[in-house]
Amino acid sequence: MADFNPLISNGTCYYSTGLRSDGRFLPCGNSAFGHVSCCSAGDMCLSSNACFNSRWGVTYLAGCTDRNYQDATCPRKDDENGMCTPKGAFRSGVRS
Repeated sequence: MADFNPLISNGTCYYSTGLRSDGRFLPCGNSAFGHVSCCSAGDMCLSSNACFNSRWGVTYLAGCTDRNYQDATCPRKDDENGMCTPKGAFRSGVRS
């Protein structure tokens, strides 16, 4: 029987309750040790459960490994989350 490694990304990511993300999003750890947040492959996972894309200088919220989206690692994505992008970053597909 193999030992689980908490540093190896493992699990399924969800955008919201029951809505599975596509393969571009990976767990920020090993869900065998509890639910974790998810970020796009190549981006940085932050301790706040947000993600950082260094190419564009953008911090964003993605998802988590909890299918029911109730765990504390699941980012709350409402209209008033206070997230903003710096000048020059993409917003809604249009460069500002």
